[in-house]
Amino acid sequence: MGNIIFYVRNGKQCMRAMPQKVKNPKSTKQSSRRSQFGATAKFASSLLSVLIHPYWNPIAKKEDRSGYNLFLTTNMPAFTAGLLQKEKLLLIPENELKQEQFIISQTDMGIQLTWSYTQNNKKADPNDELTLLIMSPNGALEIRQTQAKRSEQELMIEAPKEQEYFAFWERGTLWSETCWLPLQSDN
Repeated sequence: MGNIIFYVRNGKQCMRAMPQKVKNPKSTKQSSRRSQFGATAKFASSLLSVLIHPYWNPIAKKEDRSGYNLFLTTNMPAFTAGLLQKEKLLLIPENELKQEQFIISQTDMGIQLTWSYTQNNKKADPNDELTLLIMSPNGALEIRQTQAKRSEQELMIEAPKEQEYFAFWERGTLWSETCWLPLQSDN
């Protein structure tokens, strides 16, 4: 019917204008963007059941989007020039809980994480539990429940062995966004 396309989304009949013809530039910038998208999509695909379905889908649903799409949009800036910039990576988006600033110290026993906790904040409860996401060099992800409470204000971690650590707080169906922990090992 002319320039209009009809389709069904979430059980509702919708319509939109037909897309214009797509130009396919083979510029350096466009090639770089395609590589960035591909790297982000490959990474996201490996996290579907572990992170995207449980943590991204509930957030994305509020915006009538998929968790996968929201993850890609949010994390594409972390994949540039073929490198993963861990400090820009957001593995889990915020869902009502506050993230803390961590102080990281090297000790003889491993790595000590400390944080400050202020009461009387709806987004921070003394019983919120700290969870670690540990990424191996091959990209495999381990979720480690630490059972450390926000009110305890510290956690000792074994010295990392070429792994990347991310931390977030959980309380029932609520969680904070992740933050990258730039841990250094002597290995």
